[in-house]
Amino acid sequence: MNPDTPVNAWQKPIVQKVFPEPLRSRILQIWTEKWRFITANEGLPRVFCHNDAHRRNLMLHTGVSGQEELVGIDWAFCGPGGLGNDLGELVGTSLSYFAVEPAQAVELEAAVFEGYLAGLRDAGWSGNEGLARLGYTISLALWWGATLPCEAALLQPGESKIDAVAKYGRPLEAVLPGWSTLSEFALDRSEEARYWMNRA
Repeated sequence: MNPDTPVNAWQKPIVQKVFPEPLRSRILQIWTEKWRFITANEGLPRVFCHNDAHRRNLMLHTGVSGQEELVGIDWAFCGPGGLGNDLGELVGTSLSYFAVEPAQAVELEAAVFEGYLAGLRDAGWSGNEGLARLGYTISLALWWGATLPCEAALLQPGESKIDAVAKYGRPLEAVLPGWSTLSEFALDRSEEARYWMNRA
């Protein structure tokens, strides 16, 4: 990601197209602050995290009682993480795979954040909701605000072996505008993360 290195994602025409200024400068700003984000995340309360929670790993199943149950699969990366971190993965990855349209990011965020807090309360947690919001915004900023150009570089026409339709359910030319919207959303949440870090 460092534009000063001989080989970097910014050299790819596809990355330049999807992440022009001012997006590029905002993304690189996260990289200059990465240790601030990481340190703040490490200071959050630790909770058990799936660490790969998104719509492809979560599904509804009708249990023996006839009630719908949420089932999670692919627990390969599970372990301790920061409060709220799973939400960044859930929102960002679901939007990047178009399980929910990136234009609906705010609605998805509101629904999952409300559900996350309700689950914490049901488990007996009565802590500061701002900490959960901080963990969520840090996760979204680091995973999707900072690294989405790397994902785009892997789709460079003429070089990529990734079938966009098979992976994302739409052709490449329809993936890129959605990722631009996702980038804007994640970068806005990086600003929110900075706000919460300054209050912590």
